[in-house]
Amino acid sequence: MLKLGFSAALAVSFLAVPAFAGDDEGDDKPQYVYAKDAHRAAKLKLSDENKDARICVRQKQLGSRVRFQRICMPQEEWIAYVDSLEDMNREWNNAGKGLPPETEFVGPAGI
Repeated sequence: MLKLGFSAALAVSFLAVPAFAGDDEGDDKPQYVYAKDAHRAAKLKLSDENKDARICVRQKQLGSRVRFQRICMPQEEWIAYVDSLEDMNREWNNAGKGLPPETEFVGPAGI
């Protein structure tokens, strides 16, 4: 009985797979390029054929020793992400020295 159920499940799984699964060269599947960290992803030199590729970075998941999270974005987004990290770092460093942030404070009139 168990063998019959297993063979029926196996037959159904073969029906679900397309006949020419590996021959889809015309498909526009997203290409992935892997980088070690966000800074390297922003500075990565991409060839013309991989210009639209998504760059993936593995980051450790907080609260776990073994789990990772894969983050994939286009290179323009990695550049913007790294720029925002550098701006935030610069603002935190200046706040410790008592310097105002680079943006001007817009408050109520008369102050």
